[in-house]
Amino acid sequence: MTETFDGSRMPEDKRAEVESGRAWWQTQMASTLERLAELCAARYAVTALGRSRTAAEETRRPA
Repeated sequence: MTETFDGSRMPEDKRAEVESGRAWWQTQMASTLERLAELCAARYAVTALGRSRTAAEETRRPA
C-alpha cells in the first residue's frame, strides 16, 4: 500500500468510523492476498507440472 489517509482534522465521531472500517478493510485485504497467493501457487504448480511432463515426453521420443 502506498497511500495514506490523514483524518486528524475530521470530527472525532467520523475518525472512529474510519478506524472501525479500517479494521474491516485490513481483514478483507489480508484474506484477498492469501487467496491470491493460493491461486498463484496453484498456477505455478500446474505450469511446472506441464513443463516436467513436456521434458519427460521429449526424453522418450525416438531420435
